[in-house]
Amino acid sequence: MKMKRRKAYGLPYMGSKNRIAEWVVGALPANDTLVDLFAGGCAVTHCAMLSGKFNRVIANDISDAPEVFADAVNGNIDLSGFPLTRDEFKESTDTLSRLVYSFGNDQRYYIYSSEREDVCIAAERMMYGATVADRYAAYKVFIRALSSHLQCGDNLDRKVSRLQAIEAVARLQDIHGACPEAELETSRCDYRDFDAPAGSTVYADPPYNGTRISQYGGGFDYDAFEDWLAEVDFPVFVSEYTCPRGCVEIASRGSLSLADHSNSTRVVEGLFVQERFYDSVMAGDRDAE
Repeated sequence: MKMKRRKAYGLPYMGSKNRIAEWVVGALPANDTLVDLFAGGCAVTHCAMLSGKFNRVIANDISDAPEVFADAVNGNIDLSGFPLTRDEFKESTDTLSRLVYSFGNDQRYYIYSSEREDVCIAAERMMYGATVADRYAAYKVFIRALSSHLQCGDNLDRKVSRLQAIEAVARLQDIHGACPEAELETSRCDYRDFDAPAGSTVYADPPYNGTRISQYGGGFDYDAFEDWLAEVDFPVFVSEYTCPRGCVEIASRGSLSLADHSNSTRVVEGLFVQERFYDSVMAGDRDAE
């Protein structure tokens, strides 16, 4: 049965596979368990849970973003501290808060510029206010901030056109209740330390070679990853722009890359598997037809 297309999968997250999650999941072999080895914001995890192809999905990542996704699925998201000002963001150690209020959801840099912060925070408080009185008080602050920018000749359309934190919160709330029968588990470890269940479909979306997306401190070790692919005794389906050493392509498609925050470029996204498993993988596809 064909899934109804969702507006978004997973958390707002830099490097998210949201735009191509359905293509990725469609290209992966059906199985009892899917392991999303570099789950990140869990776009593929989310899509896989809705696909009906898997009974269990394990979201693993070195960050705790999958745990935030699991909280969203279970409706355990606390928004009582929102919105977050720049100073509150600097002091916050809460992953949810830092994801929602960071530029590119990188948990490092505050989402709003110092010039637009007053307008955006006031606009958010109009939405988050618990009572009409709270929202009206925020509205008056918003009007004052707006007037101040008008007097300075600012381009307000640019400054308030996107309240990105509100968009992120709406996405988190939309996740709740949208993941039916598939069981979700989370794990937080290095891909080399993860013990994949026997016979599971293992999907890997490491930081792409040549991009700046990385949560691995000094950078992701691609040589070590390719060595690991050569050693493991099970197929690993890898998302990349370029074919990893010892692998072959099983699917590809064009897409827009926005990963480096520069101008978007047309790239070819590939799905690869180790060459020694290619025949068995393709035979499995033929059997499934």
